[in-house]
Order: sequence, then C-alpha cells, then structure tokens
Amino acid sequence: MVTAPNGSNVRMRKNPSEKAETLRKIPLGERVSVYGTCGEWSCIGYEGISGYMLSAFLEMEGETSPREEEKVELLLDREDALRLQTALADALLQR
Repeated sequence: MVTAPNGSNVRMRKNPSEKAETLRKIPLGERVSVYGTCGEWSCIGYEGISGYMLSAFLEMEGETSPREEEKVELLLDREDALRLQTALADALLQR
C-alpha cells in the first residue's frame, strides 16, 4: 500500500532515480504490486504499468516499510514476470 507522511500521492518513476520521468502519481492508500527492490527503490506495478517507487513510501500489509534484508516470496504470472524482466533490464541500461 502506498503511504507518505504528507501529501496526497506518490510518484511512480520510469527508473530508480528521483530525476527519472514520472509515469504516474499514485494516491495514498492505493495497493500496488511489489516485484522486487533495487537499493532504496522498489520495482512496482500499478494499473498495468511497471515502474519504481522509493520503498519508504510502501507499506506491506501488517508490516512497516519493506527492508532489503527481508525475504519475500513472490508469485508472478507470466505477464508480471515479463514486466519485471523489462523493468530490471531498463534499470541496468540506465547505470
């Protein structure tokens, strides 16, 4: 779930950088799919779009912000796996 200390929405970015293009502004309280993490960023999906959001703005159900050292089992369908693969490839190209 998207969360923040103030404001009404959080930006979903094209790449894991605060300078990256904003793909969407996601309202607080919305549920998103978390595919994985890349440093302080999480690769997420929302309404058919994949992008990145600072992990600090995400809250797992029943938990606080996800930590990189926590292991989460992800069950991905083929479409989600392809989106994740594309997003991760894009992130590597941006380095």
